[in-house]
Amino acid sequence: MSDTAYFEQAEQNIEILISEGKFKEAHEKCKRHLLQFPDEKIFQKLKGKIEEKVQEKNEKVIDEKINEVKSLWKENNYVGILNKLKPLLKIDPENSRLRNLISKAQGKYKIKVEKLQEEFGKKQVEKLNKLFEEDEKLLLEELFLLEKNNPGNKQILKLTSDFRNKLIRKKIKEKTDLIQSEKYDDIENFISQLKKIDKKNSQIVKLEKSTKLQKHGTQLGEKSEYLYKSHTHLDTLMRLKKFDKAVKVANEILEVDGNNEKILKILKKAENLYFKSTKKASIESINKSLPNLSKEYKEDKTQFVKI
Repeated sequence: MSDTAYFEQAEQNIEILISEGKFKEAHEKCKRHLLQFPDEKIFQKLKGKIEEKVQEKNEKVIDEKINEVKSLWKENNYVGILNKLKPLLKIDPENSRLRNLISKAQGKYKIKVEKLQEEFGKKQVEKLNKLFEEDEKLLLEELFLLEKNNPGNKQILKLTSDFRNKLIRKKIKEKTDLIQSEKYDDIENFISQLKKIDKKNSQIVKLEKSTKLQKHGTQLGEKSEYLYKSHTHLDTLMRLKKFDKAVKVANEILEVDGNNEKILKILKKAENLYFKSTKKASIESINKSLPNLSKEYKEDKTQFVKI
């Protein structure tokens, strides 16, 4: 077969495909022939013809779809419009009319969603305010459900956070007398209950910090008072020469204030004086008992052991 006959037969086959609307198959055949014969004008012309036909068909499909969604514009059904128009971008991504309509629908949809969110937010605020006044338990349940059913929704997260903060502020105000007292176990239990509402709440963090500082200050005050009274008592015991009791009190003070040099010196002095006094008492006791021991020895030597 000559080249001319081959080209004529190939052209005829492609034209048949075009007439049958098989544009993709016809286009693929043109591209294959052009790979073999890149300068052959017959295939270049056929390729251009197919692309024009496809463009015409695509524009017709797009026009039909645009006409179909006219009723949806009247209904403000922007989701339906987008669902019908967006897939058409695969057919003709550069179609300006199509892109403008999609952009318009997206803008309208955004405004609609914002209005719906605003209305929803107002209704939720009314509902939550009512629960806040009437039933705190149901309020917390409703906040939990809102977060569960709207994961990642910033508007909902802000709403639930605001009401948790509001509830915690109310509870703290109700417990003002307790918070200002020195009932630290009760205060810590109260803080634990607040953390069940929102463990990361800044009000709770602040309250916990101030409670720790208050508790520490009270303990320091109690410690200072204890040390002052103990020092006075220790001085009295030393003046009365009750060294055994002075040793005991000094050790008790050092358990609280272990590096107190003054008490360490008094303890050492008390121990020395206590040892001397007991030693002297022991010697006096032995001396007093010697006459009796001599008498007992003369009467019954078997009761004594010689070393």
